[in-house]
Amino acid sequence: KNLDHNGLLELEDVSQVYRAQPALKSINWTIQKGQQWALLGPNGAGKTSLARIICDREAHFSGSVLRAAALEQQGVAYVCFEEARALCERDRKLDDSEFRPTANDPGTSVRELILAGSASDNRLDAWAERLRMAHFLDRGLRYISTGEMRKALLVSAILRDPALLVLDSPLDGLDSTSQAEMRLVMDELL
Repeated sequence: KNLDHNGLLELEDVSQVYRAQPALKSINWTIQKGQQWALLGPNGAGKTSLARIICDREAHFSGSVLRAAALEQQGVAYVCFEEARALCERDRKLDDSEFRPTANDPGTSVRELILAGSASDNRLDAWAERLRMAHFLDRGLRYISTGEMRKALLVSAILRDPALLVLDSPLDGLDSTSQAEMRLVMDELL
């Protein structure tokens, strides 16, 4: 079965069991180009499980997921707290400060994370100015706040020009000021 020309992603009868408990049950959902969705529910309701399936980061489920060619070409950007934790843990494991004369390994910088090997362009500068990030672009990921990490991951995702952007609990761990700012940014993206 193929998606219609506006279809981006279609879930057909998707179910998932986690620790012998149903996490998702018979989900049928089509995401069209240009749509914005918000999944709301309590912890344990299956929001992250569904996000991971949509982003092709979960193999243990039943049913099928149809993806438009745009998703295969441009990909899906997934921004989540677990990604931030994994990046910091990776930097900790690669820390070589005991072998440096300065006894300091800053690890991956925010700029390096965002650019992911690409050349810098005016889009990074524009987002850094918009989100007041300039003062921490060259700081190591392990040395920035939760809010700064959220901003960095979001800008990194945006600059990849994905066909689909999935934000998993984008306000968790942020203070009220940072939450308000992140809401404004999400409104601009929408």
